[in-house]
Amino acid sequence: MELIAPEGWIRTSDQTDRVGDIAVYLEDVSAGHIYDLIPDLVFEVVSRGSEERDYILKRGEYFDLGVAEYVIVDPFRRVVTVLSRGEGDYLSRELQEGDVYSSDQLPGFELRIADLRW
Repeated sequence: MELIAPEGWIRTSDQTDRVGDIAVYLEDVSAGHIYDLIPDLVFEVVSRGSEERDYILKRGEYFDLGVAEYVIVDPFRRVVTVLSRGEGDYLSRELQEGDVYSSDQLPGFELRIADLRW
């Protein structure tokens, strides 16, 4: 069973849990507890005051955890930052109005950035 969990708790260490706005699990999650699984993708919408946490802290934690793609939707800058797993760090690309989000993790899925309601 695949799972898309809104506001999914993600255990990033023994001491820390994070809450992504959307966590996507592409593998069968029926056999385990969601808290023990690593999401394939995490989508985060930036809130006022959470910029450092969303852009820096969560980026490092999710990479260390093994999250394949971390997508940051920033309504204040009106950009979507897509962080795809590379060697040693995420590879970053920034999408703006006129661009289309797609991912190797979600074949066939496309989202026009212009369709977002900022």
